[in-house]
Amino acid sequence: MYCEKPQSHNPWEGQQAIKAARKYDRVVQIGTQNRSAPYHLAAKRYLEEGKLGRVYLCRVFEQRYEPNFRWGPDTMPPDALDWDMWLGPAPARKYHPAIHQQWRQLWDFSGGQMAYQGIHQLDLARWFCGVGYPISVYCTGGRYSQGDAETPETQVAVFEFPQMTMTYEQTVYTPYMLETDNEVRNGDLFPYWPQNASRIELYGEEGVMYVGRMGGGWQVFIRPKNRQPVVRDQMYGRYPDSPHKENFVQSVRSRRKPNADIEEGHRSMLLVHYANISYRLGGRKLRIDPKTEHILDDPEAMKFFRREYRKPWVVEEVE
Repeated sequence: MYCEKPQSHNPWEGQQAIKAARKYDRVVQIGTQNRSAPYHLAAKRYLEEGKLGRVYLCRVFEQRYEPNFRWGPDTMPPDALDWDMWLGPAPARKYHPAIHQQWRQLWDFSGGQMAYQGIHQLDLARWFCGVGYPISVYCTGGRYSQGDAETPETQVAVFEFPQMTMTYEQTVYTPYMLETDNEVRNGDLFPYWPQNASRIELYGEEGVMYVGRMGGGWQVFIRPKNRQPVVRDQMYGRYPDSPHKENFVQSVRSRRKPNADIEEGHRSMLLVHYANISYRLGGRKLRIDPKTEHILDDPEAMKFFRREYRKPWVVEEVE
């Protein structure tokens, strides 16, 4: 199975997906294509070889423009749409056309922009840094514009790992922040990093590495000289869809785990789930048990660990 991200609505679902993949010996590749990009593989080796020095801070960004919306009056669903099926396990609600475009901004269906786009950068950053479960997670932010969207437009999360800290910063009211375009993805160019919408910054002892997802390439900057930037190392990028699909096909043939195996995807997705739980509880700091993936000593937070499923769309526990 080649599975789109995000592959789970909550942590418990992700656990069941891993159990099912292992029980039935299935190859499951998550669509976080960046793990198969040659330039990202090179950046990973660069970090593992210690060329950036020890990295104690990694900053992850997701910045673009996703407008808020107003519901307006309910209407009848189109004749060709099975609305009950479309809702699936989510609570029943009346049809409204806005849901088809705005479902990512509603908690019943999504984890917001962090789950939709930010997961690409978070997965890449976690892989680069070689970290697993966070010790603690804290998240704050808000939906400050007028409208009916539920998920935050401004979101800042802090993930504490052993020996390092990772942050996630999101703004979806910023049309001047630009995603890496096709000219950069397909050519020998780098983004203008301060206004790149989906960058990662790794702060090592010997330099800072800027990484762009989906073909953005990477550059390592050291101390400026004569007030001009000094690039020590760099590599152009290319769009990673083709190598990721090739990795999936080869994994099916060999039965080896793919680059973005379901378990790796789940561990990255947990960062999103934990951050959103913290946000929905008013910015509460969560402590994580790496053995169970549960949130420690917080029954209120654990209520978000698994959803109530509307029958017959019930996810059964995998034995």
